[in-house]
Amino acid sequence: MFATTDSSDVSLRKRTDGDSTKPSLPIKADSTHLSKPLRTHGSLFTIPLKVTTTTKQELPYLNFIGLHDIISQKVPIFYPLHLGSYGQMNSFSVFGGSLRDITLRYDGRNMNSRSFGGVNLEQFPPEMIEQIEILTGTDAIIFSDNSNGALINIQEIRHDIAKPFTRISFSQGGYNFIASDGTFSQNFAPNWNATLGFRRQSSNSRFTNSDFEVWNLRAIVRWSPSDKTSFSLSELFTNHGIGTNGGLDSLSPSFSNELIAVPMYSDLNERVFRHDVTLAGSSLLADDSSSTASGTLYFSNSIWQKNRPRALAVTSADTIRLSQFAEQSVGATARLEQRINSLTTLRYGGEAEYITAEQSSYTNDINGIKLAGYGHLVLQPTTKDFMLRTGARVLYENAKFIPSLGAAGELRFSNNLILSLDISQSSRAPSAAEGLGLTSENTLLGFASVQYKHDSLHISTTVFSRLTTFPILSESVRDTGGFILTSRSFNGDSRRAIGLTTQAQWKLGALSANGFFQLYQTATNGTNDNRFPLFYAGITAQYEYQIGQSLAQGGISVKFLGSMAGETFLPQTWTSIPSRTGESNATFNGIDAFLVLRLGNAFVRATFYNIISQTYYYVPLYPQLDRNLRLSVSWSFLD
Repeated sequence: MFATTDSSDVSLRKRTDGDSTKPSLPIKADSTHLSKPLRTHGSLFTIPLKVTTTTKQELPYLNFIGLHDIISQKVPIFYPLHLGSYGQMNSFSVFGGSLRDITLRYDGRNMNSRSFGGVNLEQFPPEMIEQIEILTGTDAIIFSDNSNGALINIQEIRHDIAKPFTRISFSQGGYNFIASDGTFSQNFAPNWNATLGFRRQSSNSRFTNSDFEVWNLRAIVRWSPSDKTSFSLSELFTNHGIGTNGGLDSLSPSFSNELIAVPMYSDLNERVFRHDVTLAGSSLLADDSSSTASGTLYFSNSIWQKNRPRALAVTSADTIRLSQFAEQSVGATARLEQRINSLTTLRYGGEAEYITAEQSSYTNDINGIKLAGYGHLVLQPTTKDFMLRTGARVLYENAKFIPSLGAAGELRFSNNLILSLDISQSSRAPSAAEGLGLTSENTLLGFASVQYKHDSLHISTTVFSRLTTFPILSESVRDTGGFILTSRSFNGDSRRAIGLTTQAQWKLGALSANGFFQLYQTATNGTNDNRFPLFYAGITAQYEYQIGQSLAQGGISVKFLGSMAGETFLPQTWTSIPSRTGESNATFNGIDAFLVLRLGNAFVRATFYNIISQTYYYVPLYPQLDRNLRLSVSWSFLD
């Protein structure tokens, strides 16, 4: 029996000791020693560091389509740059940043497209997740490039079970949304595990040309030669296609009636075929885990397709309907972590990546190497009443050295009151869709937080300020009739965002509630632009009832948005341009109601979205879905 721990105990509500879930199976005296897979394999931190996390044990309680839904529910203070339909380029603004300020990593390796400068979070299958790590501020800009919004690292799923483990999931929702996912895992030899899976999602969505289709195939083979070392080889194949209608035309006769609403582009779609191969290793170099090493070797190949009519040709010589180009990257990462003494922990490492990409109608060609090195220092006394984190990162790209540095501190006055401060300076290199010849934009980001706990009440408030010099801005490129063909990017003078976020959680027995509130004030080149709502707020109330191993959760959620002008997302280049409409009115999301049932190893989730069919959007003009019901079921066998 080739197992030392269970596969995935979804009945756990909160993660406890990562290596202790179910008792080990008995082993004969003469049998081969069975190693436990390293709990932190694939994590950014083998020596723990306090960051926001979401574990696989939490996912069955969330009704999600992809990563965007998961992060939205876990970190509601991230402003959603959601385009209203399934599978679209849905992202976040963190402390007033843009979608290109978000970096996605898997086992510590980069997943962002160098051609477009961002990543579509909907392309990654959530069932491949052991844990999501979310970093902001100083920590984010040190451990990854172009991350002055947030760094999201996906730790690969960890199964360890002798008998075949299987999980199946099924979802169905409005506008013919249907999804299925399957996972199979088994230890096939001592200290060896194989995990296979697939995901399929599709929808015709609400408005013309906003349909969606994705296929994922995944495989992980892991070898744990000892309790201190793990290696894994993973492959993720993605076939992701979406109708990119560019949102609704500002002159559309209706923004709420899909039968007469007029999209910007009725015949423009995007598809990517992508392979991501990752060889990851991690090891404890000391018995007390005070010294560790980890790293990856990886390869990615993407074929991007933009299918458009002749009317959307960028130049007169652009006569081919299908704009297609290939993008490849091969790279390596290495990281060492050392607990020098009871006060000091040092992390340092580097990355090397070679990238090639063909020129297309919307992107420059790329052929070059990227090098980066970093160091991260943590000072914390054993009393843990104070912590200081600081570090720097140097990136070499496009024959330029780009430095980033920051410092963050946390002061604990008591178990109930914590004050923290974070300030960082970083640069973001332009993407090939914006123009590699542009100057890197420089961002100074600072935020201060206060956390207060009293019994079942937890309140945190953060004020932030973001100042970007030489920001990379975009404007529309139109034909003689005024129709938007693509975008042109350029460096501006400055861009500023200041704001406040507050989050509160309260629990009384089986009843709980949490809420958030945000304020924004933004300007570009010294002029107020109202890129985000004046305020963004929400509250969720939930009741939980449990009998034995069965559990029921039910509640309602409502969100409010203030007036805003916003920026419009252009799908051709993944850039944002000033909105085509005037300032919107304050609105709300129409109220969502949800129910979760846990019946043994089966989970049933139902969410009734936008109950009163309110017309609203987070990004103009991409209205969210009207009244719709989504049902999801997941079931684990031999868990």
